[in-house]
Amino acid sequence: MKKLKIWTLILHSFIFIIHKNTISVMLLTEYFTLDRWLSSSGFSDSFANLLLGASLLSLLGQLLILLSIKIEKVVNKHVIGILGLIALWFSFRYLAYPSVNNTDFHTWAFWSGVPFIIASILLYHEQYIILKDIFRKKKKSS
Repeated sequence: MKKLKIWTLILHSFIFIIHKNTISVMLLTEYFTLDRWLSSSGFSDSFANLLLGASLLSLLGQLLILLSIKIEKVVNKHVIGILGLIALWFSFRYLAYPSVNNTDFHTWAFWSGVPFIIASILLYHEQYIILKDIFRKKKKSS
C-alpha cells in the first residue's frame, strides 16, 4: 500500500499544465504558484487563480497522504489517506474541468492525469476495503 501511495503522489505530480507558451508539470506549478502567491498580493487572471486553488488542494492532499504513511494507527492511517485522495481529486478537477474560456489546458491535464486517476482509484479501493473490514470486525465484537 505504501508503494501505491507513493506512485499516486508521483503520478499526480506529473500532470501536464499547458497554457499559452508554457509547458509545465504539476510539481513545478505548485512550487512556483505558491511561491508567487506568498510573495505578492495575489493574481490578476482567472487561470492563475485556478492554478492557485489546484496547487493548494494538491499540497494539502500530498501532505495528508504522506502523513498517512507515517501514522501507525490503522484506522487513522486509512481515513487520512482517503481525505488526502479526495483533496487530490478536487485538485485534478480544477485542472481537468474546462472553466477558463479560450484555452485547452484542461484537455492536456485530463489525459495526462488518467494514470493518476487509475492509481488513486486502486488506492482508494484498498483503503476502503481495509476500513470496511475493521469496522465490520468491531461491529461483530460488540
